[in-house]
Amino acid sequence: MKKGLLKFFERIEPDKKKSPFLHTLFDGFFTFAFAPNLVTKGGVHIRDNMDLKRLMVQVVLALQLCYLFGTYNLGHQHFTSLGEYTGFFDGFHLKLVYGLIKLIPIFVVTHVVGLGIEFYYAYKKGHGIEEGFLVSGALIPLIMPPDIPIWILAMSVAFAVIIG
Repeated sequence: MKKGLLKFFERIEPDKKKSPFLHTLFDGFFTFAFAPNLVTKGGVHIRDNMDLKRLMVQVVLALQLCYLFGTYNLGHQHFTSLGEYTGFFDGFHLKLVYGLIKLIPIFVVTHVVGLGIEFYYAYKKGHGIEEGFLVSGALIPLIMPPDIPIWILAMSVAFAVIIG
């Protein structure tokens, strides 16, 4: 499977001079799937195939339980304030659905704005896509209030990506 995926990436690789934006996008997906073939210079103390991008993916995977409980908790707080479904398992599916209704727009706007800015700057600089937004994009929806206006969310994500 690894060889087939590598052949697929070699077949679809765009020319860097003809379309630098597509090459930047391709490079981001390629380094996500395969470790880059870069050699460090100088004294290296740890030899491991865990690069920074793979470490950040591990952090994002660890945050999935926070998303699951946060989604449930949004619904639980809503229904508790109404005086309905006050038990932990009472209306469990309704609490999850309400939490998803509140969380999905925040998650989508955060990633569309953040990745859009990340791709734009990678294209302008002529570099590959950096993994800096990977963890930020996972943490920002977790710390935002569920009733935040979308335009304030978009401005705060843009500020976080450009300044941070």
